Amino acid sequence: MNWSILSGMSDEIKFCFKCGANVPEGSAFCPECGASLTGNNDNRTEYTAVPTKSAQNADGGIVPILIMIYGVLAIIGGLLVIIVGISVDSLINMMEAAVEQGTISAEEYELFVELTKSLNMLACTLIGVLLISSGVLALISGIWSSNLKNWKLSVLFCGIAALLPALSIMFDPITAVILPVVGLLMTYFLYSKKNDFQS
Repeated sequence: MNWSILSGMSDEIKFCFKCGANVPEGSAFCPECGASLTGNNDNRTEYTAVPTKSAQNADGGIVPILIMIYGVLAIIGGLLVIIVGISVDSLINMMEAAVEQGTISAEEYELFVELTKSLNMLACTLIGVLLISSGVLALISGIWSSNLKNWKLSVLFCGIAALLPALSIMFDPITAVILPVVGLLMTYFLYSKKNDFQS
């Protein structure tokens, strides 16, 4: 690189030869990286490099972490619900055998059946699949949003993850209302942070 040529043309430099940033006319130093535009090796004095948005906002804050925590818990919860659903029939058979042996009373057996009648295998499998799907989407959304990437998909996946538990309202009304409300708040937060995302 011929420094004498650059120093003679400093008024005409439009881009920094080192980082490619736009340079104001007459600048002796690049405003982004601080490189000398005159060929001198003096310390930069005219400008100080300004961190880019990605450097200032290295992560998305606490919300992506909360979304990922929910994702892990939803997957674990979904698996447990499926296991419980598979086990209910076996538990009822065990209780019937206990009644026949006189270990428990018929009233206790009826109470157990009443408590577990909504935990049939089909209902538990449906709830479990919804929770696992919601958890996987939440994990993906949380990972992307923690790196401030894929804003549209992060918001979309978080929104779907929030709404999936609502489909289980026939079996578990409380969870089907609470989880979507909290999830939609997280989705709105991601939506409002569009300008912080790199893409």
